[in-house]
Amino acid sequence: MTVERLPPGALARLARTRSAPGDHAALRDGAHSLRLVLLKSLLTRLERHPGAVPRPARERFEEHWRLLERTEARDRRPVRDTLDYPSVGHWLARTLAAPDGDALAGALGHFGAVVAAAALRASGSFTLETATPGGVLVLPGAGLAETGTDTVRLTAHGRTARLTAAGRRAGPVLLRVPGRVCGVAPAGAR
Repeated sequence: MTVERLPPGALARLARTRSAPGDHAALRDGAHSLRLVLLKSLLTRLERHPGAVPRPARERFEEHWRLLERTEARDRRPVRDTLDYPSVGHWLARTLAAPDGDALAGALGHFGAVVAAAALRASGSFTLETATPGGVLVLPGAGLAETGTDTVRLTAHGRTARLTAAGRRAGPVLLRVPGRVCGVAPAGAR
């Protein structure tokens, strides 16, 4: 929903904190539309300027983008919920403002965690390798896991997803129920 389609008087009511039914939904729809525009702007930037980041960073982004598209085709709600999470909007704005080169490549690294959070909520099977800056995987709306390494492989099947850091034995297992990640089990759990 666009600002032009807000219910009559919605902005005035929201400013006074006395909203009517439908005002908050219209505001959420507008915020979600903005997130989609920002995400599409990021994709367009990388398509128009392929040298903006080193090839490995671009290829990883494209791989993550394809998983996001497959996840959305299967179930839109988890993708929407993840994209609407506050930290995702902050990440998008920061990434779009980053200069080409290492700064942009570093910011793009967080996209894998955004995609992983959406795919985990959608309960599909997937394998994804993503950056874990500072040894921490931050999954918007789901939590974080200390990995102790700069990258991690996330392999999801059925009700579980396993984190495996490069050069290490299998790591913790994330337990999933449709629509959310509900906890972490020891590495030996199934």
